[in-house]
Amino acid sequence: MQCSSCRESSSNLVYNLLQFKLGVKELALYYDITQNRPRDFSVLLENLKDIKTQFDPDHQPLIEKFLNWVYPFKRDANSKAHSVIDYLDSMSQVKKLKIVEMTQILLRLIERVRP
Repeated sequence: MQCSSCRESSSNLVYNLLQFKLGVKELALYYDITQNRPRDFSVLLENLKDIKTQFDPDHQPLIEKFLNWVYPFKRDANSKAHSVIDYLDSMSQVKKLKIVEMTQILLRLIERVRP
């Protein structure tokens, strides 16, 4: 599993979370209308952080936990994004970066906000 693949998956899940939570009324927070494409991962994360209080109170700690884990992961993934030979080659790295846990949090939140 490449770091860039994990980053893309995380970005897609954050995009979906914002999409389901905000709907089309706040499309600009997750979709760049002028460029006709989803917002960059860093923008999605900042927007998730900014709207955290719009989620139910029991969802907010999950979002905070995800954000605490994703920033170190994002730095690591970004540093390896353009290198073909850098892989997450062991389960210890997957565990260290909390990729499984981050994915589970996002899926749980999506399940709760999805119409």
